[in-house]
Amino acid sequence: MLRDLQGKVRIVQEHCQNAVKVLARAFGLSLIPHAFKSLRHVTGRGLHEPLKVAIRQKRSVALARSLIHIVPFGLALFEIILNWNEYYVGVDTYNQALYQLIAKVHEIMIQASLGALLFSFVRHELAIGRGLPFGALFSGLQLNQISYLWSMEFWGSVRSNHLDIWRKVRLSMIVALCIILGTLCGPSSAILLIPRLDFWPAGNTHIWLNATREQLWPSSVDASIIPDGCDLALEQHLSNGCPWSEWTSIMEFLAVTRDSMPEVYRDLYGVRTSPGYVELSGKSVTRQLYAQEDDAYAPENVFPALSTTQQAAVADAFGSATALWLLALTNVTAQRGHGHPLSDQSDSTHRIKADYFQPYVSSFCVPDTLEGENDSRPLVFPTLLNANSEPQSDTTIQFYGWHGLESVPGITKSGILRSNIYDKSKVPSMYHLKWIELNEDRFRGSSTGAVMFLPRTPANQSQPVLMCNLAAGWGSSAISIQQSLSVLSGSTSSTANWDIPEDPDISIQITNAPVNQLDPNVAFTYPQFPQIPINISESWANLLSPRFSRSNDTIINRLMQLQIFPGHPNSQAHHVLSAMVANGLARIGFSSELQGQLRTISGVNGSVELDGNYWLAGKGDSFIVNASQAKNWTKLKLESTLEGHAYNTVGTPPRIANSSSHDVLYRGIVPCLLRWDFGSTSWDSIAEVTALAMNSTPTEHLRNTCAGITELHIFKLPVRILARKDTEGEGEHLELVFGSVSEKETSKNVIQTNRAYGTMATIKDKQC
Repeated sequence: MLRDLQGKVRIVQEHCQNAVKVLARAFGLSLIPHAFKSLRHVTGRGLHEPLKVAIRQKRSVALARSLIHIVPFGLALFEIILNWNEYYVGVDTYNQALYQLIAKVHEIMIQASLGALLFSFVRHELAIGRGLPFGALFSGLQLNQISYLWSMEFWGSVRSNHLDIWRKVRLSMIVALCIILGTLCGPSSAILLIPRLDFWPAGNTHIWLNATREQLWPSSVDASIIPDGCDLALEQHLSNGCPWSEWTSIMEFLAVTRDSMPEVYRDLYGVRTSPGYVELSGKSVTRQLYAQEDDAYAPENVFPALSTTQQAAVADAFGSATALWLLALTNVTAQRGHGHPLSDQSDSTHRIKADYFQPYVSSFCVPDTLEGENDSRPLVFPTLLNANSEPQSDTTIQFYGWHGLESVPGITKSGILRSNIYDKSKVPSMYHLKWIELNEDRFRGSSTGAVMFLPRTPANQSQPVLMCNLAAGWGSSAISIQQSLSVLSGSTSSTANWDIPEDPDISIQITNAPVNQLDPNVAFTYPQFPQIPINISESWANLLSPRFSRSNDTIINRLMQLQIFPGHPNSQAHHVLSAMVANGLARIGFSSELQGQLRTISGVNGSVELDGNYWLAGKGDSFIVNASQAKNWTKLKLESTLEGHAYNTVGTPPRIANSSSHDVLYRGIVPCLLRWDFGSTSWDSIAEVTALAMNSTPTEHLRNTCAGITELHIFKLPVRILARKDTEGEGEHLELVFGSVSEKETSKNVIQTNRAYGTMATIKDKQC
C-alpha cells in the first residue's frame, strides 16, 4: 500500500518537474530548475546528459508552451482596445520613460512569442513534416534581422526545388511576416502605449442663431438694416450694431503702426511694421480686425489693402456656446484626473469649420485733383486688380508715388463729372468722404467707390482727392476659440476656406492658414474668393463715418489725421477704408443671439446640471430647439477639442501601429500553435542544433563548406531529422539528414512520440 502510494507520488513529482521544465524552456529560464537541481545533487554527478523524449504526444505540454504568448497577446489586445475606444488620460500623465520601458519589455516579449511560433513551425517540418530547405533551419533566430529577407539563406529556401508551390508560399509568408512584425513590434507598441499630448475630440453640437442666412450675410446692404441711433458717432469706445462702432480700435491700429519704426527710417524709406490685427470687443468674446497689404500685385505697383474680421453675431454666439461647454464639463472627471473636472485640467479649442462666412474687403486709392467747379472731366477710379479684370480698364491714372511718377490702370465712371462732387462748402482743413456707387458692368467686382477730400488751404481752388475703389464679399471661413483653464471667455481667430486655383497666373499662394499670418493676407480673387460679392449702397456707407454728436468732426478726419506716411496719404487711406468697411459689415445682424435649451441631468442633491457627458461624447446636439422656428434660423456646427494626453487612432502612425503588428500578429497564433506545437521542447537554440549536427553522419552535400558557403544551391538542400540505429547497443539517436530521402526510409526512421532518444553513434572521421 505504502509502496503504491510512493509510486504515485513519484509519478506526480515527475509530471510536475516536466511541467516546470517545459515552462522554463518556453520562457528561456532553464537556468532556474537547473539551479534547484544542483542543490540536490553532489558535484560530479550527472556529467552526461540523460535520455530525452523528443516529441511528447500531449496537448497539455503544447498549451503549457503557449503560455509565452499570453502576456504579449494580452498587452497587445489592451493597447488596441485602449486606442480604439479613444481613452482620455488627462493633462497629467506618468513619466514618459516608464512607458518607453514597458514598450521595450513588450517588444522583447513579442519577439520571444514570434520566435517560439517560428521554431514550432521549423520543428514540425523537420521532425514529422516533409522537411525544410537548409536555409530555413535558423530562421527562428533572425527575428530582429530584417536583412535575412534578402539573404542567400532565405532566397535559397524559397527557391528550393524540393518544395511545391504551396509550401514555398507558406514558408515565405510565415518567415517574412514574423521577421517584419518582429522589427515593427517595438515602435508599434511604443506608439500605442505612450499617450499622445494633443488636442483631442471633446464633443460637437449644432448651434442656432435667430437670424436667416440672408440677414447675416446679405448680398446688398443699405441703411434699412442699420439700427436706430447710428446717425451720430460717439467719442468713447463702444461695441454695438452701428457700422462705425469701435472706430477707436482702427485708430489704435494706426497709432501702433505709426510708432513701430524710428522716424528717420520711416520718413526716408517709407518703412513700417504692422501689428497685423487689432482687438475688437464683443458680448462674450473678443475678435480680431486684420488689416494688411496685399503685395501679390507688386509688379504692377498696386498694393491693395486687405481687411477682415469675424462676424460679430456669430462670434458672440460661438463664445457663449463654448462657455456653456466649459460649464458642462465641470461635472465630468477624467479617469486619472485626481478628482478634478475636465474643465480645470487643460486648455480647449473650439471650431466652426463650415457654413460660416465673414467679410473680406480690399481697397486701393490713388491721388487725383478736382480743378474747381468747372472741372468737366469724368471720375476715374483705379482698377482693383484682385477684384476687377484688366480688360475692364479703359484709361491710365498717373500720380507721384514712392518711386516718382507712377501709373496704374483705371476705369472711368460715367454720368458723374468732377465738378458734380466739388463742394467748396466743406471745411478745407479736414478730411471728408464722398461715397460713389459703382453699379456699371465695367466695375464688375467692385462694391463701392469713395472720393476722399484731403485738407487744402482756403485760397487754393484745386481740391486734392484720393480716388478709391473697394471690393467686399462674404468669404467662407473657419472660426475658432482657444480657452484657457477655467476661463469662460476667449478670443476668436479665423482662417480662409479658399482652395488655390489651378490658374498659374494667379500669384496668391495662400489659404487655410490663420489670416493674421498670411503674406499676402487673404486670397481675394474673384470669383474664387470671396464667394458672395456685396453691393454697398451710399446710404449704408455714409454711416461708416458720421459726425460726432458734439462737433462737426468726423471719424474719417480723426483717423486720417493720425498720419502714417506724410506726403503719401493714399498709403494710409486704403487701409483705413478697408478696415472701416470690414468692421461695419461684420456688425450686420448684431442683435441675433444663441438659441435653444441645453440638455440637463439631475445632480446628486436633486439639482439640475448640464449634461457634460452627453456633450463630450458627441452623441448629438446639446441644444434643443423648436423645429418649426429653427427653419428660419442659421445653423452652424461647433466642434470642440481638449488638450491633454490621450489614446486614440487619430493620425497615420497610430493607425499603422494598430494594423501592422498586433492585430495581424495574433489573429492566427493559437490555431498555428495547436497545429505545429506538438509538445517538443528540443532544438530551440543554436547550441542544441549544433549538437544535433555534430552527432549526425557527414554528408557529401556539404563538401567544402567548412570555411563558408558561397553557393545558393547549398541552402536549397532539403533537411530532416530522422532516427538512426546505434552501432553499439539497441538504442537510437537522432540525426540531421540532408538530401532527398525515400518515403520508405522516412516511414521507417521517423521520430516516435513519447520515446527517449540520445545515445551516441560511434565516432568516425568526418570531412568538411
